[in-house]
Amino acid sequence: MVISNLSIVLPVINERLNLETLVPELLTICTEIGIECEVIVVDDGSTDSTDLFISDLQKVEPRVLRIDRSSRTKSLPDSLNDGISLAQYEHVLWMDADGSMPASTVGNLVTSFNSHDDQMNLIVVGSRFVPGGGFKGSGDSGKTGLLEARRNLKATNDSFKAMILSRKLNQYLYLTLKRCCKDPATGFVLTKKLHLISNPLKGSYGDYCPRFLYESRKSKIRIVEIPYIWLPRKHGESKTGSNLAQLIKRGLPYVVMPLKIRFSR
Repeated sequence: MVISNLSIVLPVINERLNLETLVPELLTICTEIGIECEVIVVDDGSTDSTDLFISDLQKVEPRVLRIDRSSRTKSLPDSLNDGISLAQYEHVLWMDADGSMPASTVGNLVTSFNSHDDQMNLIVVGSRFVPGGGFKGSGDSGKTGLLEARRNLKATNDSFKAMILSRKLNQYLYLTLKRCCKDPATGFVLTKKLHLISNPLKGSYGDYCPRFLYESRKSKIRIVEIPYIWLPRKHGESKTGSNLAQLIKRGLPYVVMPLKIRFSR
């Protein structure tokens, strides 16, 4: 079965400048690959006029929606669940809105999904840790190694420490979650809406995606990883944090979660 429609969910806090590039790119890609789509921006309390940008865009682009969560407690998994609930199409993809996940990779995820028969039991994710994936930094050399990324990140608002922490935590999760996938904290996911409604996202900023993928794998859902090159944000501040204390705080849920779900039963 070929995907004919797609709901793309973007959880955001103060990502207006990145949305100005990302949303049109996503709409263009969906048009190019011949699928109906909608982009659902779930705004978890932005103060950078994201609401005005989306409102202006909606005047010419009816495929864009916005959910206002400013009066609710900030929560990444809750934001995603709200967007998924509103989605009108049977296939849902969610990704970061900071520009780190190239819009062009969406087409690759859709192509991979289309190539499998048992789509009711399938999740396709973008992965930095399979052959072809990696970290580019902001340079134009085309290199994707850590040293190149370190040089390039000096000119951005992203943190090299955060990138290294992400790599190490994903290695830890890969081992402790019985190798459910090589990039369990990906946050770049395509699957059937029905699967997401039956298995709503739980946890916190740091552990919701590994938990979802691990529990899906336990339920005999196949997880396919498609490589992508991680890019540093061009605008705004990282939500992961830039100093060591913030990074440790963000990283703790990744460490604790697999121990809880594997040994608490």
